[in-house]
Amino acid sequence: MILNSLELNTTYKSDAAIDELVSALTQEIEAQAEIKKSEKNLQHNRLSLGTTYLRILEAGGHLGC
Repeated sequence: MILNSLELNTTYKSDAAIDELVSALTQEIEAQAEIKKSEKNLQHNRLSLGTTYLRILEAGGHLGC
């Protein structure tokens, strides 16, 4: 009975540690995905701004520089 209780307690602690590790790794992966998503959006926005500036120049406008 004591051995069974000890085994269950150890298994519970082990499962909790595994859950905590998996949770931390999942959060890290999600954070890196968000960073990549932000970087991709930033690159896209830079390209959009460049396209806008080129259209202004093609239309005979200036950038005020």
